Amino acid sequence: PGGTFSGGGLAECAACPRGSASGGGATACSECALGYYSVTEGASACTQCPGLTTTPQPGAVSADQCAPACAPGTASVSGLEPCEPCDIGTFADTAGATVCEQCPAGSAAPSTESAECQVCQPGSFAGGAGAGECVQCSEGTYAGAEGASHCETCGLDTRAIQYLQDEGRGADALGAGYAAAMAAIGVPVAADAVLMRTAAAGADGPGQCLRNCLPGLYGEDSKGVDDGPLGGVGCRACPEGSFTAAVGESACGVCAAGTYAPVL
Repeated sequence: PGGTFSGGGLAECAACPRGSASGGGATACSECALGYYSVTEGASACTQCPGLTTTPQPGAVSADQCAPACAPGTASVSGLEPCEPCDIGTFADTAGATVCEQCPAGSAAPSTESAECQVCQPGSFAGGAGAGECVQCSEGTYAGAEGASHCETCGLDTRAIQYLQDEGRGADALGAGYAAAMAAIGVPVAADAVLMRTAAAGADGPGQCLRNCLPGLYGEDSKGVDDGPLGGVGCRACPEGSFTAAVGESACGVCAAGTYAPVL
């Protein structure tokens, strides 16, 4: 019957000891799990601790062993009070936690005592476990979905590449603003692999990757990119008497004395 067991070589069923229980036909008794106890021998089921209490270890034999459990966002070696708050970048999502877990990549816990991690929103990422915050994607990169562990680099600017090929120009025709943007994301500057860029950090999709303004044009967005597809003014021609000689310029230079630049 329940509360008893019969192992090999026994002539009759034996009662389960305190701190354990069994159903009918058992060959062994099961120790009461954490948060449960059995007071008497021969228990067919363990009794659950009341409320938000639990036991320090399995096999409890009395309700007196039930104690207040650590609240979510806190933990202790026993899972019982007194408890310590989880550090930044870690969480405990259940009561009675014995350890705080690191937030997985693509999420973060920006404060102590977190019961859950915040999933990084599009345009941001967390590259490894245990992050305290999600970081915005750098200019020239994007993250198009929640929970990103890295940002994608914008694709090739085929218009700029074609211009350089047609004009027989090399990497020297790529502006300082473009070079600085590439340095920030660790991409070498190359005339045959000019990349599109974003007008700002935190881009949330490839649709925010924009073409660079070509020589003779400038981008008023301060980045030297063509933001026209997003409703901006796009690249504009330099006014008479000014010029841009490189790809991706955000402002036109004034012609030196004795030289001129007609309006395109």
